[in-house]
Amino acid sequence: MKVGSLVVLNQWGLEAVFGDRADEAVASGHIIPKTMRITRIDPVPLLEEDGVEAFDVEVDDPYINQFLIDTLCFDVVPEEAANDAIH
Repeated sequence: MKVGSLVVLNQWGLEAVFGDRADEAVASGHIIPKTMRITRIDPVPLLEEDGVEAFDVEVDDPYINQFLIDTLCFDVVPEEAANDAIH
């Protein structure tokens, strides 16, 4: 993951932003996952454990940026998949 990467909230990210019932809200259509771009990654990790590092990030969505989110909250979307979705 790097600045400019296209990402989507994964299960951890959905729960961080929308709470424990995020999966139910997604399944019912109340939350529609959307793609975002990483705009900033803090160079100092928030977590370093068992070879896993998590970095504080910001995306191009001000609402999502209100929450303490890190690289573990997102999955990278391949650019090809994003291009296919647009066309």
